[in-house]
Amino acid sequence: MQETMIQTINADKLFIGMDLHKNTSTFVVKDKEGKLVNSAKVLTDKNDVTRYINSVKRNNSGKELID
Repeated sequence: MQETMIQTINADKLFIGMDLHKNTSTFVVKDKEGKLVNSAKVLTDKNDVTRYINSVKRNNSGKELID
């Protein structure tokens, strides 16, 4: 797997933490100041995880999501 680093200047960023387990996963989203933006517990299923991440992107348009 190849890592790509992109430098963004003066962009609003969100940071997402993921704690993945067999049955459920917990997500925490914070802004660049460390303020809690969102948190959720979802089923550890490709569709549920994708749906959650897409909802974070949709509800915070214009902000870069960093994991």
